[in-house]
Amino acid sequence: MDNVFFFMKDRALLDDLSAIDVERDWGYFSTGVKCWSSQTFLRLRAQGYDVKAGNHPPQAGVVCCHADDLHALINHPSCSDHLLIACARADREPQLYADYEIVQNQWSSNDVRCRFIPHWPQPGLRRRSPERRALRCVGYKGEEGNLHPWFLADEWGGFLKENGLSWDLDTTAWSGSEASHHSRWNDYSSIDVFLSIRKDFQGGYYHKPASKLVNSWQAGVPAILGSEVAYLELRKSPLDYIHAQSPEHVKEALLSLMRNPQLYSNMVENGLKRAEEFTAEKVTNRWVQVFSELAIIQRSRLWQVYARMPRGVRMRIRRRFARGIVKNNRERLVTDVTR
Repeated sequence: MDNVFFFMKDRALLDDLSAIDVERDWGYFSTGVKCWSSQTFLRLRAQGYDVKAGNHPPQAGVVCCHADDLHALINHPSCSDHLLIACARADREPQLYADYEIVQNQWSSNDVRCRFIPHWPQPGLRRRSPERRALRCVGYKGEEGNLHPWFLADEWGGFLKENGLSWDLDTTAWSGSEASHHSRWNDYSSIDVFLSIRKDFQGGYYHKPASKLVNSWQAGVPAILGSEVAYLELRKSPLDYIHAQSPEHVKEALLSLMRNPQLYSNMVENGLKRAEEFTAEKVTNRWVQVFSELAIIQRSRLWQVYARMPRGVRMRIRRRFARGIVKNNRERLVTDVTR
C-alpha cells in the first residue's frame, strides 16, 4: 500500500494520535472523525503501513478524511485538484466533492465511486462471562434517543419483571459533537441478550452500519434487532440474529430463547463464527485493499486526464450521475427475511 495521508482539521485530534492506544482507550472513539479517521490511522500505523496525518494536505497522492472534514480539506489553500480524495461518508449524505467514498454498508455502495468497508469492531470489547448460565439480563448500548420509546415504557418493564429479567440500559448523552462516555459500550460480560430497535420498527435506516450486530457476535451474545438494511444484508441464517418487527415479536423472541437453551447456544456458536469475518485484522486488510486500488487509479493515465478538471466541475458531473442512481436493491433485501 502506498503512503496515505489522513486529513483532520482539528489540531487537538492530531496531537492525540501520539498517546492513544485503540484497545486501552476505547472510550476515546466517541465521534465519527475519531472512529473513521483517528482509529483507521492508528490501526494502520500499528501494522507498519506508511500513513501520515495532518491538517495541511500534501500536493499529490491519496488523501482520506471524514465527511465532516471534507469542506475544510477542499477549501484549504494547499488542496490540489490532483489529490485523489477518499471520504468516509459515515452517517452523512453522499459527498460529491470527494473522488471516492468509503461507506459503511453494502446498500450504500450503489455508485462506482463507493467502496464498502465495515465499521471497526468495538475496541476493548469484553465478552459475555462464560460463568453465566441462565438468561437473566437484556442489554442495550447506544444513545437513548435512538431507542424505540416502547422500551422505556412501563409495559416493557412489567414484561421483564414478570419473566425474571433485568434491563441494562447503557446509554450516553449527546452534546452536539461529542458523546459523554460514562458508558460501558465495550462491556458485554453481564449481558445475556442484546436488543436494539430504533424508533421505527420497520425502518431500513439505510445510512447506518451493522456495528451492533457485529459487536454482539464478537461478544457471544444473541441479538434481537430491527429492520435496518445493514443487518438484513449480512443475515445468512436465522441464527445470525432474531429479526423483530413489533413489541410482540420481541417478547416472543425472549421467551423462545429462555425456553430453548439449545437455540440460545446455537446462536452464540454461530455468532462467534460470523464474528471472524469482521475482526480488526480483516477490516484492516479491507482498508489496505481499497487504498491499494485507489493508488493504482491515481497513477493511471485516465486519472491524470480527469485530475485536470477543477474539483467543482467534477462535482457537477457526479451530481448529474447521482440523480440517475436508482436504489433498486431495497426489494432484494426485504424478501425472504425470517424472523
